[in-house]
Amino acid sequence: MPRAKPEELARKQREREARRRAEQERRTARERVAERKRDTRRKILAGALLLDWVERGEIAEKRFLDGLNRFLERDRERALFDLPPRSASTADTEGEQHS
Repeated sequence: MPRAKPEELARKQREREARRRAEQERRTARERVAERKRDTRRKILAGALLLDWVERGEIAEKRFLDGLNRFLERDRERALFDLPPRSASTADTEGEQHS
């Protein structure tokens, strides 16, 4: 059996390394996706709990909506809670002091 040339050995080594790096990148990507799904699920459950508390009166609806008004920046998200668009909201509150 003829011996492999040094160039052939080096090429095979580079291919093995490339496959190893690609597999590591796929594994890392899968882990990131799984973590994003866990984070999204936690946020959904926490939001459901807050909405339940508001519905049962354990948290004042005004306090909840005031918090959302300060937190939400995207107009499409604000619309979900019947909040005015951010541009209108900031114009309406100019000059007001928040405690």
